[in-house]
Amino acid sequence: MIFQPRLVLAGVSCLALAACGGSDSATPQSPQRTAQHAALPAPLLQLDTERIGAGAGFSAGLSTDGTVYAWGDNQYGQLGQGHLASSLLPQPVRGLSSVHALAVGDYHILAMRRDGTVWGWGSNHYGQLGAGNRMNGATTPVQITGLSSVRTLSANSFLSVALRHDGSVWTWGRNGSHSSAQPVRVAGIADAKAVAAGAEYVLAVRKDGTVWGWGSNNYGTLGKRPGNYAHPARVDGINGVVAVSAARQHAMALRTDGSVWTWGTNMYAQMGVEGYQLAPTRINGLPLPPNGASGVRQIATGAYNSAVLYSDGSVWSWGANHYGQIGDGSTSHRKVPARLNTVGNVVAMAVSDGFVIFLQADGTALGTGANSMGALGNNTRSNTLLPVPVQGMSGTAPLNLGASRAK
Repeated sequence: MIFQPRLVLAGVSCLALAACGGSDSATPQSPQRTAQHAALPAPLLQLDTERIGAGAGFSAGLSTDGTVYAWGDNQYGQLGQGHLASSLLPQPVRGLSSVHALAVGDYHILAMRRDGTVWGWGSNHYGQLGAGNRMNGATTPVQITGLSSVRTLSANSFLSVALRHDGSVWTWGRNGSHSSAQPVRVAGIADAKAVAAGAEYVLAVRKDGTVWGWGSNNYGTLGKRPGNYAHPARVDGINGVVAVSAARQHAMALRTDGSVWTWGTNMYAQMGVEGYQLAPTRINGLPLPPNGASGVRQIATGAYNSAVLYSDGSVWSWGANHYGQIGDGSTSHRKVPARLNTVGNVVAMAVSDGFVIFLQADGTALGTGANSMGALGNNTRSNTLLPVPVQGMSGTAPLNLGASRAK
């Protein structure tokens, strides 16, 4: 896939699909009535980064025929099966077809169909399904009303975000001290070209290349001293930005020259720089593509990990490696970026708390790291230190989501 100015999803969401993580101690929610929608022709996928997502113990993938598959933990119905039973192998989401893009939060999934409608399922503790309530989740997809002409989606934790074609940004769910059970337009942002949902905060890239953020700032993820921001405020010290990725404690941005910058908290070296950085700081040790940002397919952040995917299919990663989520065959943390030699021909990736899913150009997927909930989709609950294939529904052959259409 060649970099395009149309960005997001991730959990993850933008050129950078932010994956998410965290825990949720609430009890499982009761399902809502199944919502059906007439099938439409298969969508023409534009961004591979909108085809894969990773939540807290589960994963999702979008096939080129418009079918959504999900696997792993299902305690809140996030697999879209009409029940709460988990699955160690991918299963097609019920009642939904002709899907164009995915975004994945901690325990919920958003999907945009070719007709521009937005659908959601899974947990709804903070209204992240946009259904007008904070009570019932959904074990099958339900349409989110009040949205139209959506360009891209992003999700993280208990938060959902939509960017419309007119540049307006809409949010629902939990964002700092504020929560909404239905989509609400964000005042003060009317010309966004990319968005990324973090853990209770949002970042938006405006057409002039500046980055703006609002919501929780406990870890300096808005590029400022801790404190909540109810209204969009500029992230100082960076411009010329084309994409952002947001995680729990840190954020990253891609500039037009192909350089990657970061800010926030650095407990597990997830920032790839020394110490904590409130102000955006360039990550050294990463390739600087001669063709600038178009040489980068995706920037991605998880709770304690980060990665950059280049247009040649190579992945550079760093951060925590407790469960083998780096995928280099070890459990040693990586303080600085290094190329991952165990994968190639990657067109998209999703980084979660303790695992990573890679989508390859031929449509197959690989997973590495924590697998106690079955998030790697290989019919086991065993962690792995190296990337292993995500299996299909039969468990005898790899899942194939369809070859990349990227040029």
